[in-house]
Amino acid sequence: MKKLKYDVNGEKIAHLTRTDRALLVSHALNNVISVFVSTFLISYIYSISENYVFNVGLFYMVNYAVMGVVMYVVSALIDRTNRVTFYRIAVVIRAIFLAVVIFMGHDLAKYVALAGAIHGFSEACYWGSYNVMKNELVSRKLVSRYSSLQYVDEKLVSVIIPLILGKIMDADSFKTSAIIVLVLVIIQLVSTMFISCFKPENASFDMKGFKEHVKALDEKQIFVKKFFVMSIFYGATSIVAPLITILVMLEYDSNFSLGIFTSIFSLGAAVFVLIFNRFTKHGTRSFIFVIASALNFISAVILIFFMNNITIIIFNGVFTILKVTYDHAFDVSRNIILKKFNMYDYIAEFQCLVEECLEVSRVAVFFIMAMIGLIGAEIGANGMIIALQILLIIAILTVISINVSLLLYEKKQKKYELV
Repeated sequence: MKKLKYDVNGEKIAHLTRTDRALLVSHALNNVISVFVSTFLISYIYSISENYVFNVGLFYMVNYAVMGVVMYVVSALIDRTNRVTFYRIAVVIRAIFLAVVIFMGHDLAKYVALAGAIHGFSEACYWGSYNVMKNELVSRKLVSRYSSLQYVDEKLVSVIIPLILGKIMDADSFKTSAIIVLVLVIIQLVSTMFISCFKPENASFDMKGFKEHVKALDEKQIFVKKFFVMSIFYGATSIVAPLITILVMLEYDSNFSLGIFTSIFSLGAAVFVLIFNRFTKHGTRSFIFVIASALNFISAVILIFFMNNITIIIFNGVFTILKVTYDHAFDVSRNIILKKFNMYDYIAEFQCLVEECLEVSRVAVFFIMAMIGLIGAEIGANGMIIALQILLIIAILTVISINVSLLLYEKKQKKYELV
């Protein structure tokens, strides 16, 4: 059994510590590159590729495949050392990724797999260390508050950055935008110096021991196992955001328009998460999951049959704003479940297994995207529209699946006093 030097319960802490705040700031800056990749890198791949659906699918498929493999190795290393060390390594690798993208220029279309691999490596280091640190440093009483602040910070970044980068990309170049993001990543590296985290004593990565621990939970093991199944559904929803980027670029062919929509709907999501957290309580949000599923389904069906600029905007807005419902619920459950079931000794193992479930489903959906892109290209121009319609069906099914699984999962939470 591993023993930590410090108290991970943190039950007496009633406010965010300096480390908590530094972690929030660093994560907000991290969202800059997330927005850059999921929005403007994808729009750039769209603009320089003949078969943009295939290339986007290939980029993400390789990204998540590498992330899944590296995550397991990195988790074992993170468990044996100071977590913030790997966190900083991840930021450095992200800087290298941006430098590679800048250097490739228009040749990126030939090397999307390489770009995906480098980004996947940095993602594994980042999320492997961030999730462990968040579990250890944020007290159980503050998990919901921290998660809400994290989401608001992310969305506020998503309001400002897209407008700036979109305008620069249309007026100047993709390279200039990438350089700006690179500078912000360097600032993020500086912010990590204010994060205090410690290496636990006698730590050892023991996935077998973790699985045996889960089995020893008696009837509660089913509850924990269902969370891993839910992680698979959650991971599959990753296909929606890049698909929306492709649809917006297909209709408007403007990075600034893409930036405007991203900013407006991100602001809406930031306001919604504050209302969502203020007037509802974790574990009592079943009706919201039902409403989110219904509205996403209706907007997707309308878009599939009547694809135009209005229906694309409606679907984009509905998905982006209501995404907070399952993002927030999943994130809070992911952190509370460890603390409630006394799995502090297996934080790295738990987070690693969750990430493995996420990556399996992500690789699967983006493999399907790449294959549909290949088939659509063979058919011609109409084939690409058909490909996007099929992908929309798959995308909305993933959104409905995570909302339904959260609905069923929430009913079990009161039984185990997780609310």
